[in-house]
Amino acid sequence: MQLHQLVARGERAFPPYLTARHRTLRRTGGSSGFMKLCMIKAVAASALLLLLASCYETEDEGPAISTRKTVSISEVMPSGAFASRSFVGVVQSAERVRLAFAQPGAIAVMNVDLGDHVETDMELATLELQPFDRRREQAKAGFDRATATFEDLEQRHAAQKKLVRQGYFPKLTFETTTSQLEAARADVQSAQSEVELSERAIREARIISPISGSVAHRRTEPGEFVSPGQTVFEIDGDGALEAVVTVPASLASNLAKGAAVTLTSAGVSADGVVLNIAERRRAGGLVTVEVLIIDEYSDFDPGSVVEAKFSLSSLDQNKVDLPLSAFLPSDVANEGSVFVFDPDTDLIERVNVSVTPTGRDMLETLSLEAGTLIVSAGVRFLSHGDHVRPLPFTSE
Repeated sequence: MQLHQLVARGERAFPPYLTARHRTLRRTGGSSGFMKLCMIKAVAASALLLLLASCYETEDEGPAISTRKTVSISEVMPSGAFASRSFVGVVQSAERVRLAFAQPGAIAVMNVDLGDHVETDMELATLELQPFDRRREQAKAGFDRATATFEDLEQRHAAQKKLVRQGYFPKLTFETTTSQLEAARADVQSAQSEVELSERAIREARIISPISGSVAHRRTEPGEFVSPGQTVFEIDGDGALEAVVTVPASLASNLAKGAAVTLTSAGVSADGVVLNIAERRRAGGLVTVEVLIIDEYSDFDPGSVVEAKFSLSSLDQNKVDLPLSAFLPSDVANEGSVFVFDPDTDLIERVNVSVTPTGRDMLETLSLEAGTLIVSAGVRFLSHGDHVRPLPFTSE
């Protein structure tokens, strides 16, 4: 069926511009190729309308994405919940001496090395002796000259003295000889002192061990130039051992001399007691504690690293232990903040705290109460007022 017949039956089948165009074509006898082009345009227009209509359709919204961070919650506990504290220490001899040359010079010989055993009066090291030998020779030569001069004046003085008594020699010249004799005597004494000093310098050019023990440290090497007093060896004496332990000042205040300490290393344990507590604090508020090892058959050696477990007699019940992972430090030492969790709202609040290091993975603070719920990890990624999803909290 021809297109003009379809239009005659119902012109609504095409847009008005097509029917008008068709009438023109029917009158002018248009070709069928042009009719095909018109149909293609009609189909394209319909597709365009469908595409535009789809743009106004509302897309289905997917499920909402939660922005709440999942965090680990812990309950802070009183410091009194821990009956003991452990810290790392180093074993050393209770008797330790530091040895040095009293004279400057280059080291010629070192007879012992680290860990070697030494005996009392054993020579450990020697400086180059040539300069000291030359000094002694010069001192002895000076002494010989001074002695010869003195002896000559002494004989002259004795002869003049007899002549003065007989009245054959001027008294003024005799007095001059007497003065020269006294000066020569002083020169002899000075030269003698110089000889003694040179011999002493030779003795001080050697290091002699004053005790029996083992070499804990060797600070220099042969050929090295050393100054007087510069430590060359550290010797740990045979006998009693002690452990040097660094603890927080807050813990040291709860310790007393004689307090029991258990020392452990590589599965071996020994008993000890607090021997001394330093009065001065080191950097970071730390205090050095010396623990005497009282176990006579201890297998520890000087230099061994041990774990010292202190039994605490009394604690400040107002302090609580704070996990180190929960602490967000500030620019001020021992100052920072934590995030306190509210279980009713699941919100967190940033709270400033002051802390004291304990030497383990915990801190002590008076800024929180026992039982407070805090975020115990990942605090660097949180902000004040965040809405979080808590994991089941634990008691530290």
